[in-house]
Amino acid sequence: MKCRDFTCGLLALLIVGDAARCEPVKIRISWVAVPNNLPPLFMAKPEMMTHAGKTYAVDPIRFPGTPQSVAALASGDLDIALLTFSSFPLAIQNAGLQDLRVIGDEFIDGFPGYYSAEFLVLKDGPVKTIRDLKGRVAAVNVRGGGTDMALRAITRKEGLQEKRDYTELEVAFANMKAVLFDRKADLIG
Repeated sequence: MKCRDFTCGLLALLIVGDAARCEPVKIRISWVAVPNNLPPLFMAKPEMMTHAGKTYAVDPIRFPGTPQSVAALASGDLDIALLTFSSFPLAIQNAGLQDLRVIGDEFIDGFPGYYSAEFLVLKDGPVKTIRDLKGRVAAVNVRGGGTDMALRAITRKEGLQEKRDYTELEVAFANMKAVLFDRKADLIG
């Protein structure tokens, strides 16, 4: 009788253990903006994630920019981070994430045949060239992000420096157009 009880107990343990292993793995992934980032699009099209809810569960987490994703990745609050050319090296050098792996490339910029990010101004606004930005306001989504770094590279070529020659505002991508039309910024990313 005791042997049978032990066998039933062992069988119950195996079943419970097996059930615990069947819980979908939670994958926390960052995103910044649609349509550039895929996680929100995956959530809108569940058929694209054929095993969602079975073997994994996706938790898309929005960040204002990729530098904040680095901090969340380093603290263990994120499993997959979308990083730009500006934040990937910061993740390695500043956050000490020596084991980063690239698993996909969803945004290619500045390469012939691919879309390149733009900076926009008002047709009737004061900025016609980068030099016209002197004394003006530029909007980027977040300091240290790809748009910010691109703007800094462009302005430095013209001898301009942020804070000394122009002011930079952090504005969510979704609000950029309104900030430009309201003339709160003279150039947006």
